Amino acid sequence: MHIGELGFAAGLPAQTIRFYERKGLLPAPGRGTNGYRVYDASILPRLQFIRGGQGAGLTLAEIATILELRAKVPPHALTSQNCSQPNCSTSKPANASLLPWN
Repeated sequence: MHIGELGFAAGLPAQTIRFYERKGLLPAPGRGTNGYRVYDASILPRLQFIRGGQGAGLTLAEIATILELRAKVPPHALTSQNCSQPNCSTSKPANASLLPWN
């Protein structure tokens, strides 16, 4: 999808998406033969997380740190499955809706 389509889906102007790219909050998109940015739809939840984080009062630097940490943690480590502690359950964390990778 092109930047305009992504912006429409995320409710953001293309300029904001480019800004997030420059700040390192978004990975560099692929380029079409015409040189236009081409995004995968999987970037949309990340954009929504960034906007949600800003809405919650986080700075872009704080959001970047969270995204960096998330990139280092395997997805299975974020659930309590296979937990041997007595207070663990096999469900998602209570705040799972806040995580950008759900």
